[in-house]
Amino acid sequence: MRDLTRADEKQLGAIFEKEAYRIGLADLIRQGYLSRLIVDTLPLSGGGIDLAGVSVRKGEFVEEEAADAIAPYLDEIAGIIAAHYADRRILAFLPLRKTSEAFASACLAHGMKAEHVDGESPDRAEILERFRQGKTRLLSNAMLLTEGFDCPAVDAILILRPTRSRVLYQQMIGRGTRLFEGKRDCLILDPCFVHDRLPPLRASCLVAKDAEEEKRIDAAGCKDLLEAAEKAEEARREREETLVSRLQDHSRRIVADYLSIMLAEAEDYEPVLAWESAQPTPRQLDVLDKAGFDTSLISSRGLASKLIDGMHKRRARGLATFKQVRLMRRLGYRGDATKATFEEANAWIGERLNKKKPASVA
Repeated sequence: MRDLTRADEKQLGAIFEKEAYRIGLADLIRQGYLSRLIVDTLPLSGGGIDLAGVSVRKGEFVEEEAADAIAPYLDEIAGIIAAHYADRRILAFLPLRKTSEAFASACLAHGMKAEHVDGESPDRAEILERFRQGKTRLLSNAMLLTEGFDCPAVDAILILRPTRSRVLYQQMIGRGTRLFEGKRDCLILDPCFVHDRLPPLRASCLVAKDAEEEKRIDAAGCKDLLEAAEKAEEARREREETLVSRLQDHSRRIVADYLSIMLAEAEDYEPVLAWESAQPTPRQLDVLDKAGFDTSLISSRGLASKLIDGMHKRRARGLATFKQVRLMRRLGYRGDATKATFEEANAWIGERLNKKKPASVA
């Protein structure tokens, strides 16, 4: 279950009863509000940065140990950046201030126009302004610029700070998602951290619905995150269709019919708030049972609410009920029964049933 989470990892779903609105990153990119995100994996020796010796404390990697693990790779990474990404406006995140300073120095040594900035930099405003103007091509920091920093021209994010925090990862990537004239996309430069037990988050977490989907996206090696999201959605639809095709008994065929009528209402549903994960109420089950559902398949209060809301939406739009659509299909309706109005369905069913009655014998 993907819950609502603050930066301090407190679960807001246990506090609030309702989520007013949610839109995913892929939808914002698709609708043209954010830059397209492209993942480039850095070709490091050994296949990536080994974090095997880095401890995890309170769910997050210990910064000092992460910095020690990354330090041997700084010069190699700087060389790759200078050779392949010097034309980009790059924002780099590292575990510690001293690591960030060392990385900026390594980039300078490879001919990059690079600077480090932190909260105690006496000329911080000047450093940030040089970066905004493009005089500096790579700006390195630890945590200073994870939020509150606005430079839409940033078109590459280098995360050399391994994290298990989804909020922190999203904040870092978010520095590069703003639209800007002439900006075709934003690169996520992935050093490919490796950890045998608790792997750090990768770009797939930005569009995946759950951890299993993250693994599938990573395994597919899709570089364009929007394309990865669309493929993941297609895979979910295929899994749903496979599931529906396997529903053999009568009550499950009813649910299959429902999914085909209102798949969008329940397809991507997953509990977010605490109350949504609770068992369905007797009243919900009664409503769904009367509507023709197999209530043994309704696993949570949130799903029940979603299904009932879907029924109300169809009713408010004057569309045929779930039972009407099923009956129309069973009686051989040739059009799309889901688009028929309640009155149209009523009239067609009445006419069809009358035709099926045997002629009266005089």
